[in-house]
Amino acid sequence: MRSDQPHRLGPSPALRTRRIGSSGWCLRWRLWPSRFCSASWFTSCTWAPGWRWGQFGFNFITDSIWDPVAEKFGAFPLIFGTLLSSFLALLIAVPLSLGVAVYITEFAPKFLRQPVAFVIELLAAIPSVVYGLWGIFVLIPFLKKFIFPALRAVFGFLPFFQGPIYGPSMLAASIILAIMIMPFIMSVAREVLLAVPDSQREASLALGATRWEAVISAIIPMPAPASSARSSSAWDGHWEDHGGHDADRKPA
Repeated sequence: MRSDQPHRLGPSPALRTRRIGSSGWCLRWRLWPSRFCSASWFTSCTWAPGWRWGQFGFNFITDSIWDPVAEKFGAFPLIFGTLLSSFLALLIAVPLSLGVAVYITEFAPKFLRQPVAFVIELLAAIPSVVYGLWGIFVLIPFLKKFIFPALRAVFGFLPFFQGPIYGPSMLAASIILAIMIMPFIMSVAREVLLAVPDSQREASLALGATRWEAVISAIIPMPAPASSARSSSAWDGHWEDHGGHDADRKPA
C-alpha cells in the first residue's frame, strides 16, 4: 500500500557540512575569550607591578644575573632550564608512553590489559610533589651511582657526558619530569586508541598487513592529533610543578 505523503529525508550532505562548518566557526569564536584570558594572565605576570617592566626592561628575560641586593634580576637561566628540561622530558616520555599504550590496546593479553590500565590510572593520581620528593631522595642517588657512570662510559666522547657527575642535573630533572607525565600520556593515548573503530583494524588486516603494520599505518595516524594535544596538556600541567630546572643546569 503506497502512501501519498512523501518520505521525510534527512538533511543533505551539503547542509550537514554547512552545519558542521558553522559549529566549528562558533567553537573557534568561543575559544577567543579563553585565549584572551591566557594572554592577559601572561601579560599580568610579565608586567606585574612587583617586577616593574619599566625598571628591568627586556633584560629580565635575557640576563642571567640574579642579585636581590643590587636589584638585578635575570630570568634567562630559569626560562632556558624550564624549556630544555620540558623538551627532554617530552622526548623521553612520549615514545615510551605511546609504546605502552599500543602494547596494552593491541598486543597485550586480555587478562593483563585491565590491571595494567588500573595501575596507570593510579600513577596518574599521584601528586607531583610526591614524584619530586621521590626523585630527590631515591631516583637521583640511583642515577648518580649507576646510570650516569654507565652513560659516561658509553657516550663519554660527547661533550654532554663529560666532566664530573652531579646528582641534581638537567638530565635527572628531565627524567623525573618524564616519569611525572608518562601516566597521563599513557592513559589518554590508551583511551584514544581504544576509540579507533574495529573496521579500521580489520580493513588493514584484510589488505594483508601484519598486526604491527596495521598499528603503524592505520591505527596510530588516526588519533595522532589528539595524542599530541594531550601530550602537550600533560606537559603543561606539570612543568610548573617541578622545581629542579632552576638549579639543575649542569649536564650529567
